Amino acid sequence: MSPIQFEFESGQFQQTKNNFENDFNQNFGLRNELIHLNNYLSVRFLKYSPVKKVLLGSNDWLFIDVDTDGSIIDRTYRTSTHLDEKTLQIWAKRLSLREKWLRDRGISYYFVISPEKSTIYPEFLPNRINKVQQTTRYDQLMEYLQSNQSDFEYLDTKKILLEQKDIAPYPLYYQTDSHWNSYGAFIIYQNLMDLIDNDFPSTLTLDETHFNIYCENTSGGDLTRLISATDHYSDHEIIFERIKGTPYYHNENQAIPEKLKQYNRPTIYHYCETCPDITVLVLRDSFSNALIPHISKTFRHTRYVYSHSMTEELITAVQPDIVIDEIAERFLHRPLSEPEAAHLDEIPLD
Repeated sequence: MSPIQFEFESGQFQQTKNNFENDFNQNFGLRNELIHLNNYLSVRFLKYSPVKKVLLGSNDWLFIDVDTDGSIIDRTYRTSTHLDEKTLQIWAKRLSLREKWLRDRGISYYFVISPEKSTIYPEFLPNRINKVQQTTRYDQLMEYLQSNQSDFEYLDTKKILLEQKDIAPYPLYYQTDSHWNSYGAFIIYQNLMDLIDNDFPSTLTLDETHFNIYCENTSGGDLTRLISATDHYSDHEIIFERIKGTPYYHNENQAIPEKLKQYNRPTIYHYCETCPDITVLVLRDSFSNALIPHISKTFRHTRYVYSHSMTEELITAVQPDIVIDEIAERFLHRPLSEPEAAHLDEIPLD
């Protein structure tokens, strides 16, 4: 007997496969419950992460590990390879070009690196995670900028947070999220404002007296969602409750230029009526989420664009007095582009 042969038109097999998978996913009873049970058993008893992107640390701390460029832990905490001299030169040159390009347009420029949680809280990493190099890529870049007397303003955020973590009243990062929390972001905001105040003395830097600050228990963060174990973890949210009379902001009712709508994440426009008439553009990734409430209570107009592309078109659309470049430590292997070298429709960094 001849074997049965199936013939499919172009694309028909893939469509049939997709239809089967969709039908299976929708109709397989208890599928989600079994996934949650498997993940719970893996995490709680086998001490094993069911997804490569999440690393299980001690004391219920979770760390992000894998992204599209490989292991974040390898690139940051372990530093399996250093940045070479050419890459460091490119970083310094392009940051200087950004500062000069903006200065020629009457705009002040500030550069901020957001350290990974494993950089600030390595004591909660699994014991098997060993350092390859004592000097990290972050350390390399900071040392290079300092030794070459770079002419733009930047923060040594790693040094700031390491100095604060043992004396701060609250943790600076979430246990189960990959980012700093609102208190860690607040510390960076205050240090950033120390730089900005030199150029814009009319600004009011918010401090602890402007808020009732307290801690609330909350469910697990973004990393628990990746392993479908949100219900099995808890975390802490640091609440900044505004005291009456403290500046506040709201979404600005202004049409966002069509070009800025092309990002795969929304551009945010905020307005603070009682704040100094200064416009700030923040080129950002997800670490800026916790900075937004603080910055938006400090300046009249704040624009948050989920990209690091710096073009004439963008600057003309926003007309900022200040540009803040915030980039996560995990992306230091990719120097930022020169001004006008990239386009507004680029894919954001994360």
